Parts: sequence; structure tokens; C-alpha cells
Amino acid sequence: MILVQNYSGLGNLLKNIVSALYIGEKSGVYVSTHINYADFFYFFNAHQVIRLPVRIHNTWSLEEFEVEFVNAHRVGKALYIVHDKNITFKAVNGLDFQYDNLTENVQNFIGNYWKRIVFSQDFSDYADNFLRCCDVNELVGVHVRSWSDDDDRKELLFDLGYYIEAMEEVDRGAGFYVSSDSLAVVEALSSVFPGRVFYQDLNIEERHIAYSHGKATFTAALRDLLLLSRCRFLIGSYQSTFSEASWWLSGCKQKVVIPVPDYVRRLSL
Repeated sequence: MILVQNYSGLGNLLKNIVSALYIGEKSGVYVSTHINYADFFYFFNAHQVIRLPVRIHNTWSLEEFEVEFVNAHRVGKALYIVHDKNITFKAVNGLDFQYDNLTENVQNFIGNYWKRIVFSQDFSDYADNFLRCCDVNELVGVHVRSWSDDDDRKELLFDLGYYIEAMEEVDRGAGFYVSSDSLAVVEALSSVFPGRVFYQDLNIEERHIAYSHGKATFTAALRDLLLLSRCRFLIGSYQSTFSEASWWLSGCKQKVVIPVPDYVRRLSL
């Protein structure tokens, strides 16, 4: 049996489950989780027989899929993964954070595992009702990871100006569904784009660490993610699995813009 064990955010957790489902199918074993998510979602196993021993699976990456593909990218795209001021590495051939740079074959193959995750009807109904109440021509998803829990990444990766510039490029008739780990971010964007910013205000400061703050926070995080995934256009955060999960849950149909931080731009020179 593969036991999904994840001590990070919701995007990481879902990517972990997707990778585990792939491994379970290849090895003929059952996949389970260490937390009961029955109130939120369930997922389809290829194999229902629980076999020992238990293998612990804990990852934020889709690297397990890499053995399936020789040419995964339309164009090779290097990506800098930033941990802190001392650790930054260059990922050249990975599948993570690549979005529509991945070939259609790769999108469809991995996307089939994302489709095995089925969310509670309550969450789908909430998203539908929320969207109906937004009186705008179109709702653009905006996910702003301020890294309020990580001083190094906040300094190296976050600048609200990146997002404002991207939002200003959007048609003036559109509104913005904003998901963030910072209430200050939402208030600032609401001031810059009056009457065009929509969000849910439950536990907004803790949403990025939904794995450890109970049912209410996990509920808010999952609602955020599903609402973002319903938007045709997404302005996401660099190196965020939450933004990435939104794209996968959209069926890889979202047009995605990821503002690249100046720190990463300088590394690329």
C-alpha cells in the first residue's frame, strides 16, 4: 500500500496524491492517505486490494512521471527553484510549473490522474453560487502567494507590483477572484481595482498552510482552489503548487500568466 503523507499546503498535497495514484497503478497497489479527507474529496484507485508493506509517499513534485516521457516539452524551459538566499537550483527537464509548455500528450496523460480526484458536491455548489453572484463580464483568477511564512522567499519572490501590472493588462470589464495568504494583499488590490475584486474572507491569513489548521481553513483553501480553476484566465504565483493545481484542475485549459520575480530574471541573464 502507498500511504500519502503530506505536511505542506493543498497544492502540494494534491500533486502528491496524483503521483501516488500513478505509482500505485504501475505497481498494482492501493493508495490511501494519513488524513481523512472524506468531507472534501475522494479519489479513484486502480487497485482496491490493500497490500503490505506500507510505502510512505511525500512529495510536492511530478517527477515520478518523468520516466514516461522523452520529449515532455514543446520547448525546453529552464526553471529556477528558490528555497532561500543560499539555495537556488535550476531545473531543466522537469514537469513542475511548466503549464502549457508541456506537450498535449503529457497534459492528457497526467491530467487523467487529476481527474480521478472528485470533490464534494458542496464545494462545486459553492463555486457555482459564488460565480453567479459576481456581476462582471468575466472573472479572472488571481493567486498571490506573498510568502508571509517565509522571510527569504518573501524578499526574493514577492512584489505586488508584478500582479498589478498583469491585472492592468486585463479587459476593464473583467473582475478578479483573488486568493492570497495575506489580507493586506487583498485590501491593496481592492483599492487599486475598486469594485472589481472578489474574495472569501474566511481565515485568509492561514489559507496557504491548510494542512495544519483544521477543517475551516482547509475548507477555505479548497474553495479558493476550485474557484480559481473555474476561471478561464489565471494570474498565478511563481513557484506555487497552488497556482499550478488550479491549472491542472481546469483540465489544462486556463490561459496562465506567471509574473517572474526580478531575482529570477537576474539569474536568467
